[in-house]
Amino acid sequence: MSAASSAVLASALAAPPEDCDDGTSSPEEGWTSCDGEIIGAGEGSFTAYNESCEGPLILKFRLKDLSGGMHVNVNVSGQNRYAIGLKSEDDGLLSTYIFREAGTVPSPEEWVAGEPVAYNHTQEYEVEILSYNGEIRVMFNEPDHETGGPFPAIDYLDPDPLPPGRIDFEALNGTFVRFSNVTVVCPSPTTEEDAASEEPEGNLDLGVGYFERPEQDSLV
Repeated sequence: MSAASSAVLASALAAPPEDCDDGTSSPEEGWTSCDGEIIGAGEGSFTAYNESCEGPLILKFRLKDLSGGMHVNVNVSGQNRYAIGLKSEDDGLLSTYIFREAGTVPSPEEWVAGEPVAYNHTQEYEVEILSYNGEIRVMFNEPDHETGGPFPAIDYLDPDPLPPGRIDFEALNGTFVRFSNVTVVCPSPTTEEDAASEEPEGNLDLGVGYFERPEQDSLV
């Protein structure tokens, strides 16, 4: 059985606005938490975790609303990162892409387009991201799960993997985004010996997602 540990969001979140009872209020620019949700708006604003996985990383969150575009950045260390882009389009689709950045602004050929996802602002979507040894996979689940399983949006392999690092979320220009139930799981990597000696156990059980408002001394 793979061992797993969870990391709690530790973000430089602003104080929640007083009128956040409906969970849709947002600062003019930046990030805040409200009724268990993380809300971002503005241009190029970040909110970050202060922990990371030394091996495989599984990140899950529930996307509640996205107008504009956002990056989910993984393996963040200094100027290194894999940026996973989600952008709400006018045609009812969520476009996806990924790029690798290692100390410099990525060139156009380093941007890889993913599969578009049918997107409805009135529904919630569970996003699951796996990062391990240069392989990045991004899956979407519709809340009713009537599609028969997760929809693969990105399957990317970096032949020169970036080292492990933290996670952060980035709101792009003119963006409003709400999400919740952020969970990070660090499963133990499975070796070939382990795989040969154990029966397949199916998909890793990630447990119940959660969001906890961070303690003040854990903010980064």
